[in-house]
Amino acid sequence: MPKKIAIICLNLSWQAGGVRLIYSTAHAFKKLGHQVIIYAPEINELAYPDLRAGLDIRIIAPSEPINWQYKSNNLFMRIFEKIKRENQLADIINLIGEAMDSDFDIVNAHDFSYRLAQFYKNKNSKAKIIWTMNDPPYMYLPKQNFFYDFLSRLFNFYKDIAERKYFKFIDEAVVLIDRNKKWVEERGIKGKIVWSGLDFERFYASLKNISGKNKFMILGVGTLNKYRRFEDIVSAVRILREKKYDIQATIVCKNIWKENLYKEEILNFTRSEEVFDYVKFIFEGASDEELKNLYASSDFFVLPIHLPPPRDGFGWQLAPFESMAAGTPIIVSRKNDIVEALKDKEVALFVDPLSPMQIADAVESLIKNPELYSKIATAGQEFVKENMSWQKYAEDMLS
Repeated sequence: MPKKIAIICLNLSWQAGGVRLIYSTAHAFKKLGHQVIIYAPEINELAYPDLRAGLDIRIIAPSEPINWQYKSNNLFMRIFEKIKRENQLADIINLIGEAMDSDFDIVNAHDFSYRLAQFYKNKNSKAKIIWTMNDPPYMYLPKQNFFYDFLSRLFNFYKDIAERKYFKFIDEAVVLIDRNKKWVEERGIKGKIVWSGLDFERFYASLKNISGKNKFMILGVGTLNKYRRFEDIVSAVRILREKKYDIQATIVCKNIWKENLYKEEILNFTRSEEVFDYVKFIFEGASDEELKNLYASSDFFVLPIHLPPPRDGFGWQLAPFESMAAGTPIIVSRKNDIVEALKDKEVALFVDPLSPMQIADAVESLIKNPELYSKIATAGQEFVKENMSWQKYAEDMLS
């Protein structure tokens, strides 16, 4: 029986994986015969126009844009900005809740919009509230400033108590990894692991044969920030070139967060490693079509991204799976969450975090062994095709 489904997102303004996930999910639900309405406070008209076409998206604008990025380096101003953003999120959730139709069968709240659960259950007690929790909405991470660190601990302690009044209205949470499943279940929410989908046919490319090849390209993709560890790719290029391999790298690192200081740091680091002529940074990002061509034309996709303890890892990304669909083997930090879905030396190669030498060794092992390269590329492509279609994702969500 067809369902009426609402998808709630508080940020459609970025060109990023989460936005693409929402648009693609909506299309997948529609193909299964369901009615879908997306509610959001803002939208980027330039991001994914092809995916956005044909979707019912209703923008409920707040009185002022949500301040997602800190504008000040001053500790007290940052605290003020954080409090202001919390109030903005609360206000926009109320506005969206008021604007929503009252007859939805399913409300799929993404990330920070989980607070809508309480509002909408009071409006329609029969609706099922499904929370897509790609990453915990709050988590303590160490701060260099002692006072700021103390306040961060205090804030997260408070949030862990205060937010439970919203959690009790959530019927189930959809997560990507076991750690997040445990996080929601510790807070009284039933959790289910559902891997996000991707358009396999869109990113598919014929498998490459690197036997006899002399020049190689490493690809890195992700928004620009220090935790992406693009430095490790740069150092791996230097190590491999010192070993006389003709290696270059392209790093697509859109500067969403205005990390201009870090941008200069990584450029200077690349100069200091003496590989500035062999590493290309694309700070303006790339379109889906450009990424598709980069996945297909590159020889290796490297994902060294890492957050230090207590997080000790990093969340799920679509880019490595898109690369696998294009037949390009991935080399990934073993602390990255996607390794839960993969097997080392079968569908990918795992390396320790913060280890450019291991990245270089992994690349070298694939160059020296074209059969291993072909095996991993083939297995990776098959893995994505069998496990990560949008239809499968939509069916698992509906279940």
